[in-house]
Amino acid sequence: MVLPTIFIELLFGVGVAAYGAILLTIVQTAVVHSNLRLNAKLIGFLFTTNAWHIRHHSANRAESNTNYGCAAIVWDRVFGTFGDSGIREAGIGAREPSTMEKLLMPVREPYGSAIAPMRETT
Repeated sequence: MVLPTIFIELLFGVGVAAYGAILLTIVQTAVVHSNLRLNAKLIGFLFTTNAWHIRHHSANRAESNTNYGCAAIVWDRVFGTFGDSGIREAGIGAREPSTMEKLLMPVREPYGSAIAPMRETT
């Protein structure tokens, strides 16, 4: 998530703005994946909070095909992919992937996990 901002800084030299974007991205990612109760009405309407983002990690297909926004949940609201009900189970498998497996997730699924099923089209 931070890599594109670093490339923009290296290519165009935007300076402090790029570093600010990196810092905000890191903080937002930490908040979204935390177990803190931070879903205030105004914040939760515009920005993704952990209460909204956990739904994206649901083991249930219908639940996981929602709340894609990492920072701004407002886009899920606009495009109809927002979901606000609770979930039964979250996660990707029977075990926690190692740090190296997490780094390789964009190109290789960790051993013992299941790829989230794609939304069926009719």
